[in-house]
Order: sequence, then C-alpha cells, then structure tokens
Amino acid sequence: MKKTFIAFYDALLFSIMASIMWTIAIIIISSGQINNFSSCVQNWPLVVAFAICVAVPVTLLLSLQKITIDLSCDKVRLFYLVNFKKNKLDINSNWIIYPSEIENIEVVKLSKEEKRKYTSAKFLFSKYLKVNLKFGHSKYIYVSHYSNSQIKKIIKLLTPKENHFC
Repeated sequence: MKKTFIAFYDALLFSIMASIMWTIAIIIISSGQINNFSSCVQNWPLVVAFAICVAVPVTLLLSLQKITIDLSCDKVRLFYLVNFKKNKLDINSNWIIYPSEIENIEVVKLSKEEKRKYTSAKFLFSKYLKVNLKFGHSKYIYVSHYSNSQIKKIIKLLTPKENHFC
C-alpha cells in the first residue's frame, strides 16, 4: 500500500498563486501583443512577465512538501525543499524512516533550542511528529504545513497497530 500526502497549506497557497499567475499569462497571450518575434523584442517586459507567470507556478508545483508512505516496501519518503549542504543531519537521520521500526508517534511543538538540537533544517513553524523507534531513539518529521486530518491519517498509517509486517 502506497499513500502520498501533499502538504495541505502548501497546496492551498500554490493553487491561489497559480490561478492568479496563469490568469495573467492568459491575459498577456490573448492580448495579441506577443504574436511574432519582432513584437516579442519590442514588448520584452510582457514576455518576461509571461515567462515568470508560467515558470513560477511550475516550480512551486515541483517543490511542494510531501510524505510518501509505502508499507509494502517498509519505507517512508519525505520531501522538503531545503539546502542539502546545511541539512545533512536531517537528510541522513530524520528523513529515513522504516515503519517496521516505529514504536509510537506523537505530535510535538519544538522550541528553538530543541529544533537546533534535534533537527538541522530551518523551518518556519514548530509542529513536528516525534517518531519513537523500537531501538531507543526518536526522529522528528516537520508537519506544520499539513492539515490536522492529514496528520491523523499519517499517524494512523505509521502506528504499529496498523502495520502488519512479517
């Protein structure tokens, strides 16, 4: 069973921005001012605005936060757009999770000091899932951009009662 959760608040912000920007792009293209190369050169600010209105939503779509839970492969994949050189601690430890090793999960809010101690990513908000593992340590998953119902579904999928591993 494979289930992907896209951060609700990121998707909401993306849809608002994309609808505004794609509407502007449609207005620019339908105005008829950039229909051939010479008119594109003369109206270069419109061409740049059109390119931005198309490129920004596509980039945002590709960078939405998501959690993919694949119970058949015993893997949880976490995708966040972060600086990979500065966030080696999270990439190598917090973002590699095997559901068969999970003991329990709880929602926590980390203070700035706790964020520095347990994570290396610089996220804006402080809502995390604290995943306690059978072998004694904990991992922290950033979930501030997910809705409460998404968080409950993620916890339900990852709790040991729901997992039936061989």
